[in-house]
Amino acid sequence: MTCPPSPNWRRKLVARTSSWARLLPMRPDAHLAVHGAIAGGPDQLVGDMFAGQRAGQLRALRAHANTISHARHVAMEDSYPRTRQFLGLENFHRASAEHLAAQTTLRRPLRQIGAEFAQRLDDPAAADLAEVEWAWLESHGASDEPGLTLDVIRGWSAQSLLETRVRPHPAARFIRLRRPNAFRWDHRIVGDGPWVLVTRPGLEVMVFRAGAGAMRGAGFAAGGATIAELLEADAAATTMLIQRGALTLVPRSTSC
Repeated sequence: MTCPPSPNWRRKLVARTSSWARLLPMRPDAHLAVHGAIAGGPDQLVGDMFAGQRAGQLRALRAHANTISHARHVAMEDSYPRTRQFLGLENFHRASAEHLAAQTTLRRPLRQIGAEFAQRLDDPAAADLAEVEWAWLESHGASDEPGLTLDVIRGWSAQSLLETRVRPHPAARFIRLRRPNAFRWDHRIVGDGPWVLVTRPGLEVMVFRAGAGAMRGAGFAAGGATIAELLEADAAATTMLIQRGALTLVPRSTSC
């Protein structure tokens, strides 16, 4: 029986990735050069890539292969525990290896190497799961802003609420599911529809199902909109966005 991911794994991932980023601050172009040397053999090792004599440079290359390459694979596993469980370890490692070898991936810093992994998966259900997991990480790392939730607006007058100007919360993410009926998370997700909404109005990242109306409402609010304007466009979707904490206040100084 496969155990569910530890509730602390996300915090461990953030701490671990930060440590790697500090210890291994190699530029993306250098990653490409070292990867080429690992793939093509010592003859591909550029003379000034590492300091010191040739023997020391080769030792440094081996250290890179054993340390950074391992760190990148572990980062993929930590970023996508549900996708790994869904695909099975062998299939996940095969897909991860292909992803990590791509030129676009090699140019990314360690904390971003999991980006666009979902696009490399042939199984639509696995791709959906991976895309939501990455959105979870993006939401977790987004800037902190208070969400406009039901608790926040409780006690406001109707006039004040209608005139309030809002925009999408920086932690809100919408993902269009390829196979909505096949999507499964750790628990039963509230809501329905072909979209997944990931939000973090407070400390906790939350995952919901959503319809196209909510997606359109968030898009309408992207440039800033009043609650009255959103309600007029789609009252049900606006209510849902507020309930889920997907909106935040536009500072008065930037309202126009």
